[in-house]
Amino acid sequence: MTSNHELALQLTRFGQFGPLKLSFAIAQVAVLLVCAPIIIAHRDHPVIKFRSWSVNITMVVLLCISSFAISIPSFDYAVPYNHARMWYMAQSIASCCILPGFIATYLRHYFLLHLPVVQAQLLDHQTMVDPDKYKSLSMQLTRIRLLSSERGAWLFYLPHAAIVASLAIWLSLATDIDAAFLGKQNLLDTGKSGIYVLEVLIATVGLFYYLPKAPKDNLYIKHQLYTLQLLTDATVLQAAAALVFKGDAAVLTNQILTASISLCLTIVDLVVPVLLLYFGHSYEINLTKSKSQAGAGWSVSSKGEADGSTASNGSINSLSSPALSTKSGVLMNPDPKTPKLGGGSGGGGNLTIPRILDDETLKAAFAKYLAREFSMESLLFIEAVRHYRSLLQKNAKFTAKDVSDMCAKIVQEFMEPNSINEVNLPKIVTDKTLREIEAVSEGISELHAARHLFDHAADHIANMLAVNHIRKFQASQIYKEAFPA
Repeated sequence: MTSNHELALQLTRFGQFGPLKLSFAIAQVAVLLVCAPIIIAHRDHPVIKFRSWSVNITMVVLLCISSFAISIPSFDYAVPYNHARMWYMAQSIASCCILPGFIATYLRHYFLLHLPVVQAQLLDHQTMVDPDKYKSLSMQLTRIRLLSSERGAWLFYLPHAAIVASLAIWLSLATDIDAAFLGKQNLLDTGKSGIYVLEVLIATVGLFYYLPKAPKDNLYIKHQLYTLQLLTDATVLQAAAALVFKGDAAVLTNQILTASISLCLTIVDLVVPVLLLYFGHSYEINLTKSKSQAGAGWSVSSKGEADGSTASNGSINSLSSPALSTKSGVLMNPDPKTPKLGGGSGGGGNLTIPRILDDETLKAAFAKYLAREFSMESLLFIEAVRHYRSLLQKNAKFTAKDVSDMCAKIVQEFMEPNSINEVNLPKIVTDKTLREIEAVSEGISELHAARHLFDHAADHIANMLAVNHIRKFQASQIYKEAFPA
């Protein structure tokens, strides 16, 4: 009787439908080569950076490795018998290490959705004036900030991937590889199937447990996660069907479905974010200095409505512009009891950052909107600066040490690299602010200048809020619910 080893030595290839598999593998690589550089170049854009972009690219790279490792041996004489185990092991490791990426992405997204919840608590006036409560929330925010970051996604992914990779290596070495080559039942295929089912089950239960109850986001992340998980679930169903339906037609159908689902996963993982990056709903905005009343600040208006700095791409044309200066009201009225402007009717006239800050209904709606954009730190920074100025105005006998201590807290929380609520400030603005703080702290500048130390930074952040968010906020369902027509 001929042994499995003798039969395996007679094989000229170790799989079927090589051209079909290779065609789909090349298509996956093409998508990766086109999309990955774009995603990396725009990794700081909200559409990209909140999607665990580096883990997703890694998953697609592993998917491409798996596809090539299973397609090349399917050609006659492409892989000699002595090297076939290595190809089989590479495919097993790569395919098993893809699945932990889904769980890591979901866990990161779970904490990302909780990030604005904690940030919103920091906006509360009672929290701001209670150092112990603020410190406790800040510590909680530090943990959530880590777990909701790209680094957090890797903290979830790497240990998990190391475990399944070790299992895949052990299964590859322990199995009867000849039986695997001949398509017979073997330990490796059985073990991989168990890993796939367990991983997909955990990911599916976890995703559908938290995502339906999660708050909405404006970046379509939830839609993408649902699609990815449904495609992953489809692979399990397709694999189960392959065990039931035999024959050449069934095998061909199974191979086509496997390759198609893999390509769809690649497209959803990489192409969708790129499409949203370039063709997502956007607004052409002019940044316009309102001349109708003192304290109106900057507002957004339709193109050509008035003269101002046009910033259709979300950038500020000139850092030296007087946009949103404290004299025009952006940092005034830090007391939460300030009366609502216009009786809380947020729909009338151009909407400005000062108006939003001074109207509690508008500010609450705007905070909710920013939470869905994952941009709460900008509002927190402006409120922290307003609170800082309020403390200085109430205490006429403040000292240089008082100023230094208060400034240090704001810098540590908002301006230092990787701080818990780091805002997007140009280096020129950060450096200017730090120099002015040092000058006041060391007595080089007059003490009364302390009230204006963060003016330039707050102006820039408020400008960015106006350019990037006000128009979209006015068009959002949150604004319409807060101020029904």
